[in-house]
Amino acid sequence: MEEVLTRRFRNYLRERDEGARQGKRFAYPPNLLLVDGGKGQLNVAVRVLEELGLEDICVASLAKRFEEVHLPGP
Repeated sequence: MEEVLTRRFRNYLRERDEGARQGKRFAYPPNLLLVDGGKGQLNVAVRVLEELGLEDICVASLAKRFEEVHLPGP
């Protein structure tokens, strides 16, 4: 999970820093990052976004065992 998210958001940051061009795949950040998994996967996603300085992206995770939605925080 960490590797995939890091790669995805580094691509976004690289393209953002290159300036406006057509045909970009990662031209803008998502409004919501929805992660498959429980609190553990959510914590990984939050950590990756913090490390890359993208804390303004909202994150939630879905745990299928009890169909729970997890949000960051206590």
